[in-house]
Amino acid sequence: MEQKHKILDSSSCEDEGSSLGHKEDRFSGLPDGVAYHILSFLTIKDVACFSIVSKRCRELYLSTPSLDFEFRSTRTPSGEYKSFSEVTCEVRLNLMNSLDRFLLQRGDNKIEYFRLVWKSHSVVEEDSDDLRDEEPCFCVNERFRIMTWIHNALRCNVEVLDVKSDVDYFEDEPYALFPSCVFLCATLTSLAVEMNRTMVKTPSVAFSSNLVDLKLINVDIEDEGFFKWISCSCKFIKEIYLCDISITANIIIKSSSLEKFGYVDGGRFTPSHFNISGEKLEIINITWMLNLPGDKSLNIFAPRLKDLCWRGSRVNQGNLGPLECLEKAVIYLEPKADDSDKLIKHFYSLRRVERLVLNAATFKVMRTTTLHTEYYFSVEKN
Repeated sequence: MEQKHKILDSSSCEDEGSSLGHKEDRFSGLPDGVAYHILSFLTIKDVACFSIVSKRCRELYLSTPSLDFEFRSTRTPSGEYKSFSEVTCEVRLNLMNSLDRFLLQRGDNKIEYFRLVWKSHSVVEEDSDDLRDEEPCFCVNERFRIMTWIHNALRCNVEVLDVKSDVDYFEDEPYALFPSCVFLCATLTSLAVEMNRTMVKTPSVAFSSNLVDLKLINVDIEDEGFFKWISCSCKFIKEIYLCDISITANIIIKSSSLEKFGYVDGGRFTPSHFNISGEKLEIINITWMLNLPGDKSLNIFAPRLKDLCWRGSRVNQGNLGPLECLEKAVIYLEPKADDSDKLIKHFYSLRRVERLVLNAATFKVMRTTTLHTEYYFSVEKN
């Protein structure tokens, strides 16, 4: 069933509720755990409709531990459904007020899962399907409200926090600071943040973290101290994914618990040196585009690594370490014709791999060398 997230307004549910009110309420007899599991599959609009069926349903509505706020379309006062980014300022403001009331009414009830997808507001000309220069609207301080909802989730001992927002700010407006207290939340095990022009500052290493999964997309990292914090304080971290993060310092991560690591950089904010070390690492996926290799270096220590994917540019200094357990390696580089000797150094660590996948550019350079292989090559062209 296609899920369409509409404005959180129980008034749109009155007709449905009145017709259900005379029927048997099958939810009242269900254990809380079963009812919560069913509600976790519903949109917030559907859960709001569900809340007016009975007193018991309203109690479940205000105590459900799974909250998913993704608004793709909303209902305007005229009854028309529009894309959330195209509705009027008034509709967006009413929605934010409704969310504030909902979170206030549910109090400190436990939140296990909190997901928010908030699209920026684009102004649309009348009688036109085109966005007017795609300019954002600043009629309300949406950034402040988003941060308030994050703090609310922390107060309710959230375990999984997923926040995605592309809200733009004035060019002369400072970066938004992502709440540092998020990283100090003892109950938080999974964190995903995708928020442009948002600065993530280094948490205090004096506090340990229970994070297991960490995903950061399109955010600004204050300095390399953040990765030192991961190495020192995140003793249970198993998966890290970094995509288009802004950082000019080095990325150095050493973890005894990390099992999966992903990094994507299109070349805008390339670090100087990249070191990743983990005794339990089994999967590494790196896309690293460099305008100029310069003195860039990539060093990997992952003796239990099974799956390696390296895409992008060749680095002048690279050490993939001993890879005795490697089952598959995907190498998609863009080397120069005279890079064969440097590639040999990289490929020496891959000599025991069961399956090696190369792009045509890498294979062409390697073919000119005297390197002899005893394993299966599968060549894929871009």
